[in-house]
Amino acid sequence: MSNEDVYRDILERWADGDFSRVDQDHNAIWNMQNGTIGKATGILNAEEEKVYKESKQ
Repeated sequence: MSNEDVYRDILERWADGDFSRVDQDHNAIWNMQNGTIGKATGILNAEEEKVYKESKQ
């Protein structure tokens, strides 16, 4: 799959409101850019996200 195909697939899924693979999407782009720091390891659930947001205020 070409980089263009990867971006198109991700953007089409996101345009449809599907963020269920956002960690995998992040890592696909991260790998294309030869990332070494910041690999995604999962997605926060609603409660985890709430706690995270509250900790940043």
